[in-house]
Amino acid sequence: MSRSIYIIEPHPAVRESFSFLVGPLANLTIAGSASSYERAAPELSAVCPDIVLMGLAGANDAPIRALRSACPASQILVASAFQTGLTPSVAQKAGADVCVSRAHGAPSLLPSLRKLVDRLEARPSVPHMDAEGSTEARPLRPRGPLDARTIAQALPRLD
Repeated sequence: MSRSIYIIEPHPAVRESFSFLVGPLANLTIAGSASSYERAAPELSAVCPDIVLMGLAGANDAPIRALRSACPASQILVASAFQTGLTPSVAQKAGADVCVSRAHGAPSLLPSLRKLVDRLEARPSVPHMDAEGSTEARPLRPRGPLDARTIAQALPRLD
């Protein structure tokens, strides 16, 4: 069964890269994306994603706390710039299930996503309904010719 993921990432190129990678490689359907928690908040309660991937560059844990409050059943994976951002222990205290380094790109992100999917598969699923009454999240549609190697090389440079 495919699970849903919502992507929150301030950098458009990284957000697009995450969308391109996570769907096919982790068997996830993209339920939506936004540049910040504030922009995502209205849609998140309607979408109820299984996983939220949140990219953070700063050290503020308030978006994680707000996300955990709004989506208590969602698994939260934070991709942080550890040098200038949140450490894993701070992110997890704020409510993240997993925190990975953005500097490591896809090699750290994908195994963490697979672990979250495996964790979800171990518990029963309830179909999610979107605003139009459909129980299907929108399918992943990459917009350009991207490959995993190009994306993995680009992610560390954006930190």
